[in-house]
Amino acid sequence: MRMSQLFNQTLREFPADATTPGNQFLQRAGYVREVASNVYVLNPLGNRSLQKIKNMIRQELNSLNGQEVNIPSLFSEEILAKRSVHSFVDVDMLDVSDSLSHQMYLSSTAHHYLADLLQQSIRSHRQLPRLLYQIQPRTLNGRQNRTGLLSARSVTRLETFFLDKDQTSATQHYQRLIQTFENILKCCTLPVSTVKFDYKQPKPQSGSEFFFLHPQGDTTLLYCESCGYLVNKASASVEKQPNKSEPLASLEKIHTPNTKTIEDLAKFLDIPASRTAKAVFMTATMIENCEKTEKVIMAIVRGDMDLNESKLARVINALAIRPSTNSEIQSIGAVPGFASPVGLKVALIVVDDLIPNSPNLVAGANETDFHFKHANYGRDFQANILADITEVETDAACPHCNQLLSVQSAFLVGKITSPDTLLASETGCNFQDESGELKPIFLGSAWLDLERILGGVAETRNDDYGLIWPISLTPYQVHLVVLPAKNTDQPQVFAENLYQELQRARIEVLFDDRKESPGVKFNDADLLGIPLRITVAEKSLSQGQVEFKIRDEKEKTNVPMEDVLPQSMHTLLRLEREIAQSLVK
Repeated sequence: MRMSQLFNQTLREFPADATTPGNQFLQRAGYVREVASNVYVLNPLGNRSLQKIKNMIRQELNSLNGQEVNIPSLFSEEILAKRSVHSFVDVDMLDVSDSLSHQMYLSSTAHHYLADLLQQSIRSHRQLPRLLYQIQPRTLNGRQNRTGLLSARSVTRLETFFLDKDQTSATQHYQRLIQTFENILKCCTLPVSTVKFDYKQPKPQSGSEFFFLHPQGDTTLLYCESCGYLVNKASASVEKQPNKSEPLASLEKIHTPNTKTIEDLAKFLDIPASRTAKAVFMTATMIENCEKTEKVIMAIVRGDMDLNESKLARVINALAIRPSTNSEIQSIGAVPGFASPVGLKVALIVVDDLIPNSPNLVAGANETDFHFKHANYGRDFQANILADITEVETDAACPHCNQLLSVQSAFLVGKITSPDTLLASETGCNFQDESGELKPIFLGSAWLDLERILGGVAETRNDDYGLIWPISLTPYQVHLVVLPAKNTDQPQVFAENLYQELQRARIEVLFDDRKESPGVKFNDADLLGIPLRITVAEKSLSQGQVEFKIRDEKEKTNVPMEDVLPQSMHTLLRLEREIAQSLVK
């Protein structure tokens, strides 16, 4: 590709709203353009790099006998009627309507049609195992960071589904897919941390998440510097210390004026916060009767602990949650600042699993300026759901070595869920085993966000002058720069011939044939970050040489004119080999 024909415009100034180096350089170099808040257009250079990731993924998954499918992201209300709400946990859905005003949804995954696909396609154990995957655009909710592609709301997502007939085979498939994902990310040169997760609610689910550590990440990880323990704070649990056991006292209503907060209440009664029950109200978006609806949730945690909103959303199968308004709190019969589950009949009450082991707590009386003393779980109030819903404090002790945990921010790049039979059991996705017995299919799933990979690599591979692409993701392998001479056309003629020769050798070349000054050309070459720059200039040609420069190396080398092609191939092969050596075989 000639730069004189390339659809691209570099910027001399840093974009005002770009807050990270990678985002700044991606926009300055013209790889992406922001067209709305966290919505980006990938220009030809950016799209070529994205295609490199896609090709890499296809090569890796096809080597595992993976087969590519194309499952629609648009589905109707009828699908909700056919699926358990558990199938939609951890899924972004956007409301849309068709021309006939039928309610439709755009989903961030293909789970909604997967059961139908399996029911129609899998009959016998001879058809297992299978690995299906697709690479499709997705629209996501709730990304508020301004970190470029790392917080993009419109993404290209790899989704993978692996199907097996027994736990042993499924577990082996799961381990191979973890290794494959790690190889893909290593080949992209994106440093990630693999973090295990194990959810107990609403149904057991375990697996691995891949995090790119970044100071502006939208996810908080807890990390032990002593033993290396790493966990997502949204799912972390620690051993909770129950209050001292004591006989249950009688419920007593007391006057507690101006004590709307736990701090005020504990001070007024001269008791520790651990002797109180805190009510936190969240309004959840949920699926009920095949429709999206909002419901006020009363979450109860001990007064010295905080609610973990992610855990709460997971245990109630909420698509989204937000703090409730005072009017919403009052709509279920509770009084803001003096609320508790005692006496409430219409609320969905979720109680932390520490509360049953915390006797005689002070809780709201659902009456302004009044509380109950000696409120006890089981006797005075019950839970619709009892689960771990509390936040792990950042200064908590490591569960393995008892050292204090520290905090790291990160972006979630991908996720692999361990295979199980939950979806198959709910939807009747069965196969006939060797003896003719019907058994549920073991199903595991995984995803990667490709824009986050691209954005993460840009964050880690740059310097003061621009991007430094790895050979695996670079839009072009060679940046050919010609510096025209005043009194001879020899540089231009040689560069034209070299451009054709490199292309015939199937080397991807970006040829800077523009009539610009050397400073402009070199600045743009550094900004674009292509691994190998070949410079053709009058002075070096007069000595029978051209200049080679590796983007992330300071030294320049002169190569004889007749050796340019073999030396180019040797250099590119060396860069590819360096990446290949890091992969797990």
